[in-house]
This record gives sequence, structure tokens and C-alpha cells, in this order.
Amino acid sequence: MMSMLLRSSSSSSATLRCLSLLCLSLLGTSTRLASASSDALGAAASSAPPSEALVAARDSELASGQFLSLDHTTGRSGFGLQASYLRYDTSQTGTTMTPLRLEVFGQIMGSGSVGAYTSAVMSRIDWQFTGAPELAGMTFTDSAITGLEFGAVMTRRRASLEVIARAGVSLPAASDHDINGKGLNQMTAFARLTDLAMSAPSSTVARLAVSPIWRAGRWLLRADVGIDVPVDEPAGMDWQALGRFNAAAGLVIGAHQVGLESATTVALEHVSDGERAVHTVGLSYRHLGALQPFFGLQQTVATDVWPASELELTVIGGISAEFTR
Repeated sequence: MMSMLLRSSSSSSATLRCLSLLCLSLLGTSTRLASASSDALGAAASSAPPSEALVAARDSELASGQFLSLDHTTGRSGFGLQASYLRYDTSQTGTTMTPLRLEVFGQIMGSGSVGAYTSAVMSRIDWQFTGAPELAGMTFTDSAITGLEFGAVMTRRRASLEVIARAGVSLPAASDHDINGKGLNQMTAFARLTDLAMSAPSSTVARLAVSPIWRAGRWLLRADVGIDVPVDEPAGMDWQALGRFNAAAGLVIGAHQVGLESATTVALEHVSDGERAVHTVGLSYRHLGALQPFFGLQQTVATDVWPASELELTVIGGISAEFTR
């Protein structure tokens, strides 16, 4: 009996050892399978397409906040070239004309949040008489410096809100050329109401502005609030201080930005004829990237200020480049 129990005990021990080895083997296999499953799930998760919100946020980061009619300053270093063609209604004057505006602008941001910016503007006009027989066919061309500006820019950002502040001075570089009583610079200045103060001939103008930029998904919203104050002007000229109120909304999809823009410049002092403001609205497109070609259309609305009241359409195009993001 004792020998049977011993044999039975030995047999049980052998069975237990076998069962233990089997359990350990199954446990090891399960662990390896679980690990493989976890790795597979991790790989699948990492290869899964990003969410729509993540894609939208990534797209909006491509856009620095530049629009055709708003301030050029952003939180990134870069430069650009912008050209404008203005079409005026000359049906009552017996003339045709081609006013053109060319602007070069750029800024450099330091290692922190402070940088410097500059811009220079040239104007040109081709004029042809078509009315009076004694003048019909006569043409002439004139060019002028419209403005030169430089200053400092500072940026602050928190989450989806970025604020750009700038302080600069427009130098007395604007020429006082005059064509049949119409200032050449004035004829092209309305292509960018934001820089209207730069066209004041022989005058120095202090310029201050703040621009909040807000990113929300695929939307990019920007506003400019600024003031331009003459600090030195020729004798006999009394330039107005100007207030600027601009707004734009951009929809960013991939590397494409389409925008709706509005610019308003207001004389902050009394105006004899009662007309104090000029407004423009526009549509724009910009291809985002290191190099950014852009173009758009702009129209002056609701104003009796000459010559803006005769301006039918402005066609704008150009290219910009960004070095940092």
C-alpha cells in the first residue's frame, strides 16, 4: 500500500511537473502573443490617418497671417514683392491710363520675439489722350517714388492667438509729381489703404499698429488697428492723422489659402466736405509654402473721396518668401 502511495505520489508529482511546464509554456506563449498584438495595435495606431482637427491645425500653421490689403508684418522672417494695377473710370475725361504700383517689403525676426521691417513703393502711370482731336494720340509716362518705411515689430503668441505689434516711420521719400492736377502717388495709393500715409509727399509720418491673428481649425482670422500721425510736413500742407481698421478671414486647406478682406482708413480730424472714410473689399488666394505666389481682386466701396470714387477695380499679384516658421 505504501509503495502504491509512493508510486502514486511520484506519478502525481510527475503529472504536476508536466502541468506546470505546460502552464508556463502557455503563459509564455500568451505573453508573446499579447506583446505581438500590442505591437501590432501600436503600429496600426501610428499608421492610422490623423484626425480632421489635427490636419486642420497643421494646415493653419502653414499660414503666417499675410493678406493682400492688411499689414505685411507677421511673426516670421521673409520678404515679398507685390504689384497692383488700378482701373479707373476715365470715360468722362477723354483719356485712358494705366496706373501701376510696385511694393517691395520684408522683415527679419531675431532669436526672440522682436524684429525689424521695411517697405519701399514705386508708382508708374501710362497716360493717353483719346478725346479732343488736337490731343488724340498723345501719350506720356511718369514714375515716382511713393514711399519708404522702416520700423520694429514684436510678436507674442499664446495657444491659437498671436499678436503682432509694429512701430515705424514713413520717410519723406514720396515724390510730389503732378499730372494734370492729379498726384501720381495719390492715383496708386488706393491699391493699399493700409499704406495710404506713405504717399504723402515730403512728409514724415509715425505709424503704429497692432494685429491679432487667431487660428481656429482651418480658419485664419486677422485684424489691424493702427494710427498714422504726421510729425513733419511741408509748409502750407496740413495732413490728417489717419486711423486704420482692417479685417480678413482666410480658409486654409492644405497649402491653399483663400481670403475675404476689408480695409478702412478714416481721417481722425474734421473734414470740410464731410467725407472722412475710404473702404475697400477684396478676394485673395495664396499658395502656402517657402515660396508663396498670391493674387486677388479689390474694389473700393461707399466713398466719395476722389480719386477713390472713380476706382473701379484693382488687380493684385506677387510672391513672398518665408525663412522661419
